[in-house]
Parts: sequence; C-alpha cells; structure tokens
Amino acid sequence: MGVAHYISLIPLSVCLFPGEREIISVDEDRYGELIDSLLQNQENFGIPCSNLLNTLNIGSLVRLEKVSPVLGTNQISIQIYCTQLFQLTKFYYRHSKGRWPGGEIREFEDSIFTTPLQSNALVDNTAFQLSAEIHLSLDDRLKLLKFKNTHQIEQFLEPRKRVYDFSLEQELAVTEGFYLN
Repeated sequence: MGVAHYISLIPLSVCLFPGEREIISVDEDRYGELIDSLLQNQENFGIPCSNLLNTLNIGSLVRLEKVSPVLGTNQISIQIYCTQLFQLTKFYYRHSKGRWPGGEIREFEDSIFTTPLQSNALVDNTAFQLSAEIHLSLDDRLKLLKFKNTHQIEQFLEPRKRVYDFSLEQELAVTEGFYLN
C-alpha cells in the first residue's frame, strides 16, 4: 500500500473504475462549497462507495471536468473523471477546510485489473474496460475487486460477458424487425 493522503470526500453509492466518466448532481450547500474549493485549488476529491458490500473500503479518486448550474434549482451538475481507486483508511465527518467530509486514503493496488485478459471471450480487454463495456452492476464491481488473480477475474467476467453479448444480439434482432411507415 502507498502513502496515506488526506482528501475531500463525497460518499455515494457508486464505484467508478479508472477511465470512467460520470455526471452527478450536487444539491447540498456543503458540497457546493466543496466544489468551489476544488475549483479554486485545482484539487481532486474522492468518492468512497457507500455500500454494505464494500468491505474493502474502496473509493474512486476523481477530478472535476465540468461544472454546470441546473437552471431553476440550487443544484450543480458536475462531470467527473476517475483517475484511480483508493482504499479509505479513516473517515472524518468534517474536513479541516470546510463542512464536507474528508478522509485518509491509500492507493488501491489494481495492476491485475489493468493488465489484458487472456481468456478467448475476453482477450485484449482489461477487467476495468470490460466492466464498463458490459455495464457491470455496483455489487459485481465490488465483488470483482476482491479477486487476487487474473484467473478468478476471468472466471467471474466471462459468463457476464456472454449474457451481455446474448442480450445485445437479441435486442438488435428485435429492432431490425420494426419498420416505420
């Protein structure tokens, strides 16, 4: 494990993998203040996954890409990009800089998830790429991160990839049968 870092946090029921983007809405004043601070200091922040299956205390380190107010509301829409995963070692309900949460994190060792898979059905994809492609559920993402070798990862992902491919094939077959007059 790497060196501990102290960062700002927004706990959510989401687990983004490196390279993934997401748009989230922020409507609490304290998180609006956090966004202002992040923009001013050009800092990244963390999203610890608040899910009971997250026994590893995994979170996503993200950077702000775009901030937009939602017209007619007090909400802010932010586009984020995940740069890496982390393990949350300490959680504080209040960050030293403001009213939002903070915490101590360590880099999560994800090298087995970023190396290309070797199984025939999964070849040339990494576990992270394939998880995004097949829209792996939050629960399955958290299960995936517990595996310790590529063989376990491939055994876990291969049936899910087959189901995804079959569903996609069925959807395409049905849509080709509809014609508009």
